[in-house]
Amino acid sequence: MPLPELFNEIIMKKLLIVLFSFSMVACTQSAKTQTSWKSKHHDLSFTYGMPWMLLPTTETVEKTLTGVIDLTDGTSYIFQIGNDVSKERLGDSTYFAGIRKTMLAANPKNRLISEDETIYHGMKAHRQLYVLEAKRWGTVSHISYIIRTGQEFLTVQISYPIRKQTSVGHLPENLVRFDENVYIKMK
Repeated sequence: MPLPELFNEIIMKKLLIVLFSFSMVACTQSAKTQTSWKSKHHDLSFTYGMPWMLLPTTETVEKTLTGVIDLTDGTSYIFQIGNDVSKERLGDSTYFAGIRKTMLAANPKNRLISEDETIYHGMKAHRQLYVLEAKRWGTVSHISYIIRTGQEFLTVQISYPIRKQTSVGHLPENLVRFDENVYIKMK
């Protein structure tokens, strides 16, 4: 399969899975309960309580897709870990450009605000910051952290509505508190 089709197939599958998960609800919990989730196959775990709800989760040796959502406003924190394409076959710049193209093509009102390299939980990550228009949630700030090794990839997608008390790229307090309970490492 030629590289452009391979890349589009990989990106579209990832995006469709994340968007599907974003719109689903998997469990309920009481207001005082803290629930822990731990991957059986990857170094990922987190603790969450109300108002967070666990999204439908895929958990295999090859892939983990999970996250949480606050159904009152659509705030979400989604993780995906899976097998990567070798960097020789698909370099970072092409990979990141494909993600950018996919995110912007989803809605003509979507905008890329910034793109840079940063540190996410002690790991060097490529970060893309978007303002997205979502039918159900309105205008949202969306941060993608992408880490690739050529053998394994990690994407973290954090979304929250833009309100007077929040600004693009600055995490609201509820996301900061959730992030403090995340443990993640790559192989």
